[in-house]
Amino acid sequence: MTGRWLPDEHPVRGALINWPQFWAAEHAEADWLLEPIIPRGRTGAIYAPAGKGKSLLVNYLTYRRATGQHVLDQAAGDPINVVYFDMEQTEDDVYDRFSDMGASPDTDLTHLYYYLLPALPPLDTPQGGHVIVSLAQEHKADLIVIDTTGRAVQGPENDADTIRAYYRHTGAPLKAAGFATLRIDHQGKNPERGQRGSSAKDDDVDYIWELKPRDGDTYRLTCKKTRVSWIPSQVDLVKLETPNLRFELTNNTLLPGTLDLVARLDNIALPATASRREARDAMKLHHISAPNNLLGPALKYRREHTNDLPIPL
Repeated sequence: MTGRWLPDEHPVRGALINWPQFWAAEHAEADWLLEPIIPRGRTGAIYAPAGKGKSLLVNYLTYRRATGQHVLDQAAGDPINVVYFDMEQTEDDVYDRFSDMGASPDTDLTHLYYYLLPALPPLDTPQGGHVIVSLAQEHKADLIVIDTTGRAVQGPENDADTIRAYYRHTGAPLKAAGFATLRIDHQGKNPERGQRGSSAKDDDVDYIWELKPRDGDTYRLTCKKTRVSWIPSQVDLVKLETPNLRFELTNNTLLPGTLDLVARLDNIALPATASRREARDAMKLHHISAPNNLLGPALKYRREHTNDLPIPL
């Protein structure tokens, strides 16, 4: 904690930054819940036209991550706690999907808290926000999924006040408590305008993914907005059916300039295990500059290619 929490009765609640502690702390260059799509502790959205696979993709990603299995760029490891609010599917739909993905009665799904067609208070009301935050705390959630936004609020989707009320009562309290949230939404009638409804949906999130089907069973996620410098601009996926339904990456494109920065870090014999702060200190000493959105991928690339790096003298 870099600051102190103000009391509930204080007119300004939240964390007051202690600046010396803030600058002395190690700030993660990239902190993924599910790489390279869902960052930890952030609020995001993914949208696509109806029936184009957005819920199926998120079902798959959260199922694999909540069971500790390898998924996309995320190695197998400890499971995360996912609280999933499914406002659209039936029990038969969920059974078919999870069976296709390889789940069975023997699968440990205790970290996936899946609320099917829940009778929640609208999330653009104080009651709805209180329920969601309480459930997130009860389940020690790492990620909350709302599928879909339009069915979780009572106000009109085209009204900016609806989304502002959602953020005030639900989005902001979840983010302040450190929970990552992913909202699933439909694309509007005009694809150029993104998500269906008010443009205010773009204002309260840290990143937005647009999912588009391509040739065959391939898909592209395009990042339409981000406040997170290390999120890639696009992610290409392929859906496979055997032996189980799954999504895999079809490329891992580096941003232009990443390999050039890797070479410069190689030249100064920066250890492959160097942290962001250690890298910045070494770069300053050698008069090397680079933006955050290149440094993170460059450090990741060097960690993954340790055997190719020069041995420090």
